[in-house]
This record gives sequence, structure tokens and C-alpha cells, in this order.
Amino acid sequence: MKRCGECGREFSGEERFCPDHGVVLQGSDGPPRVLGSVVAGRYHAVGLIGRGDTAVVYRAHHLGLDRPVALKVLHPHVAEDQNALARFQREACAASRLSHPNIVEIYDIGYDPLHQICFVVMEHVHGHALSTELKRGPIAQDRVAHILAQVGAALADAHAEGVAHGDVRPGNIMLTQRGVDADFVKLIDFGLAREFAAPKATSGRMTGSPGYMAPELWRGAAASAQTDLYAVGCTAFQCLVGRLPFRSGQIMAQMNAHLDERPDAPSAVSSADPAFDGFVSVCLEKTTAHRFHNANAFLTALGHVWSVVTPKIRNTTYAMTAAAPPPPALDALSDPTMYQPQTFDPAVDAASLAQELLRLHALREARLVEVSSVLFKDQPPPPELRPLRDKVRAIEKEITTAAREITDVTAARATRENARRVREAKLREQ
Repeated sequence: MKRCGECGREFSGEERFCPDHGVVLQGSDGPPRVLGSVVAGRYHAVGLIGRGDTAVVYRAHHLGLDRPVALKVLHPHVAEDQNALARFQREACAASRLSHPNIVEIYDIGYDPLHQICFVVMEHVHGHALSTELKRGPIAQDRVAHILAQVGAALADAHAEGVAHGDVRPGNIMLTQRGVDADFVKLIDFGLAREFAAPKATSGRMTGSPGYMAPELWRGAAASAQTDLYAVGCTAFQCLVGRLPFRSGQIMAQMNAHLDERPDAPSAVSSADPAFDGFVSVCLEKTTAHRFHNANAFLTALGHVWSVVTPKIRNTTYAMTAAAPPPPALDALSDPTMYQPQTFDPAVDAASLAQELLRLHALREARLVEVSSVLFKDQPPPPELRPLRDKVRAIEKEITTAAREITDVTAARATRENARRVREAKLREQ
């Protein structure tokens, strides 16, 4: 008996993956005997979070730092496969280099000789996967745009480091609470993450989730920025319509669909706004030359869709940080008038100051990323530019902290003002 790790549906036939969620079915063998044990002398596994065909993820407690963590343990039978083990080690090495608010943080990697297991320790995300939301059906369009923007921002950062995720799908997109934003994204499980220049696996094992695999992956190509964006396009279609663009439980039918068939326009099979049609279509182009050339171009196009679907962006923590409008095109960034401060009255709305600072910073950072991608052809920036990029990110964190403080002060001021008005009204009534 096999089951889908996304929906829990069981299969007893020859199906290799779930037709509804496009993920490889898992066998019925039990997880490694780690639950309740202390791994590497410091990670106490206290609960099971989830399991896949290569690893099991536990909720654990770091005994030394007294903090919750996620403990990912490779299946023993997979650890014996040298290619799988190399893939597992590549995940931690690649993901540990990434530092972005929408990417789960890697804390540690190691081998426990007592339990004879390989493990990775990650940030524990309090929330649920996007796949859980999809069990209820299509997702509201403003939420879809909000979620996709964060996924695109995370991928832009990863791709700038020369790392492709390799398995972008709803099950690897976690939604957590951050301030007033209930849809703050954490992209998890860089289990297939690889450097663009890394050699291809030669084990013959299919990598990725079939429902989200780009045509070139079916032909044996390595993961890349374009294959990640294709997977995001499949995810966008699924969020808008409630199903994958191509559905089949048979591997050959799924492969032929991704190679040859054109997907329906989201608006033709659901209530999605037609503004999404062209955007999703470009993501799902069969050839990489016709897709978005990088995640920044993806974000620029999403910004146009967003302006149609959600004329007024919701006031969320993310809207004040990474989602200040997605980066404009390079020629637009060259316009110096874009950097002129907008008119606002801090005395009336102090939060406008934070919004403006973040807008100007986002434009400058977007220009840095765009210029880097043009000059270095989407390869990692040279070492001499990395300190500059790190400095930009440090400034962003400082501005974000200041923005939240300003917002808190503004909210407290508004609360006091409302209380004062209530008191005055009661005095007048007396």
C-alpha cells in the first residue's frame, strides 16, 4: 500500500504518484527509530512532522540552546545510496548559504554514529503547508499573488547564489504568521537543491515531483532557475483552479502532457481573473527561451497582475518589507525620478515614513540584483560584490525593524486618540 504525503490518500495499484498533487507516492515502511531519542547529544526528537521518500522530519528541541528546531533524518536505506547521500549533503551546503526571510534557515548538518543516521537541523516553522490550504479548493486571488511574490523573492535570492530549489510545490511552501500577515511564506526542503554548475546525477532516479517538472527535466536536464519558475507556474495554476494543469497517475501520460500539451487558461476553467492567464502561460512555456529569464522578470510580471487583481495591497508585514512592489524592469530602474521621495504627512500617518523608506530601499536593491544578473548572466556575483550585497541586506533588516517600531507607535497613538475621543464624548453627554 502506498500513500500520498500531501493528502494522505492511499493507492494499491501501479500508480507511482498522486494525480491530484503530482508527488511521488510513499511506501508503507516505517520511519527511522529516532522519535523520543536524543540525536548527536543535543537534539531531542519529540514529534513527527512529516515524511517523504528520502527522509523523515521531526519536531525536536535543542537541549543546549533551549529552542525548537526541525530535525530532518535521511532514511537508512537511502543513506546507503551514494548519489542520494551526496544529494542530501548538497541540500544542507547549498541551503546554508542562503539568507532570506522567505527561506527556511539551516542550523546544522551531521552524522550520529549511535543511531547511524545523517541529519540536518533547520528552523522550525510554526504553520502549515500551502497544500493544506488547497484541500479546501482554489485560493483567493489576492492571496495567490501575495504568496507567489514571496516565493519569487526567495527564488531570486537562491538563484543569485547559483542554487536551484529543484522541487518547488505547495507541500514545500509553508505559510506562517508574521505580525498581522497569516500568509508569510517559508520555502522549505531544498532536498533537490543544486548549484547550477553541479554535475547531473547518474543514478537514473527521477528527481522532483512529476506534477511540477518542466519539460527539460523529463528529458534529463539539470534543475535551473527556469525549471523552478515552471514549477511555480504549476503551483499558481493549482492555487487558482484547484487542480494541477496536467493530471494523471501514470508516469508516461504525465510526461507526455508536460512535453506536448498546452494547459488551459486559468480563467477558462475557473473564476480566476484573466490577468493571470498570460502570466501563468509564460511560466508554463515548453522551452526555457520563452519563459521568464529569471525570478526578477517573474516578479515584474506578477507586479502587473497584482496591480489589476489587488489594486490596493493589503497592509501586512510582508507588504511593508519584501513585497513592496516587485522589482521593475532594468530600464525603469534607470529612471532617477523613481528614487524621488513620495509626498506624505508623517504627522497624519507615521507608517508612511516606513513605507517610503522601504520603497526606496527595495528599488535600490532591485537595481543591484538586476545589474548583477545582466553583467554576470545569472551566475553568482563575484566575491568582491558580495560584501556590498550583504551590506544592502543588513540595511534592509535595520529598516524593517524601524518600520515595525514606527507601525507599533502609530497603532498605540491611534488607540490613545480613540480612547481620548471616547472620554470626551462621555463628558459631553454628562
